[in-house]
Amino acid sequence: MAKCYSTIDIIHYLLGEKLHNMRQVSGQLVNDFSSQMQAVWEQLALDELSRKNAKDAKKYYKYHDNLWVLHFLMVLTHEYEPVRASILHRGPRPTLKGVVSELLSEEKQLGILKSQPVNTSVDTNSIFVICL
Repeated sequence: MAKCYSTIDIIHYLLGEKLHNMRQVSGQLVNDFSSQMQAVWEQLALDELSRKNAKDAKKYYKYHDNLWVLHFLMVLTHEYEPVRASILHRGPRPTLKGVVSELLSEEKQLGILKSQPVNTSVDTNSIFVICL
């Protein structure tokens, strides 16, 4: 197997499988769930960006941000269906940061938040903000 696949390919496969199996759990806060997914996306992105030159970083980010929005919306619970439909029918589609912000507002309206403290901040310290 080592002859056919590099360690990087195996890591990409395992991270891809992890993303494929991720689903928002009923009652899980949007911010918590998006942070889990972003951590995996950023692991994948760090390696991919290290293989590309710096001028491709902005194009790479824009393309992948759109993919991440789609993937994130696919794995949310059914409670977010109206917002999901609204976002998917919009053009141009908002960034992942914008989508998370909209979902946080919807989360508040739906009263999904339990007695947990509200963390309305979105992690903007990702590597991609630096690349722009």
